[in-house]
Amino acid sequence: MKILIKIVTVLSAIFALSGCNSDNKTTASVSLSKNFEKNISMVTNKAYVIKKGDIIEKVSNNPEFKMSSNLATGETIVTLLSGEASIIRK
Repeated sequence: MKILIKIVTVLSAIFALSGCNSDNKTTASVSLSKNFEKNISMVTNKAYVIKKGDIIEKVSNNPEFKMSSNLATGETIVTLLSGEASIIRK
């Protein structure tokens, strides 16, 4: 009887733990794929998160940018101050 209780306890723990985060991962990947744009026309005074591999392409002559990094998250944030530019995501 003790073995049966141990087996039921172990199996219920496995099923409980295997269900954790399964829905969150699916939801996150769906929301990321919906919001993913390959080419983004930058708007002045709006902050954009730049990722590794992204390219900022100037559309007008001499656009001005403000760049900052968040060391805690590793994100680089770029704000277009003047001119025209696009972000090309790879």
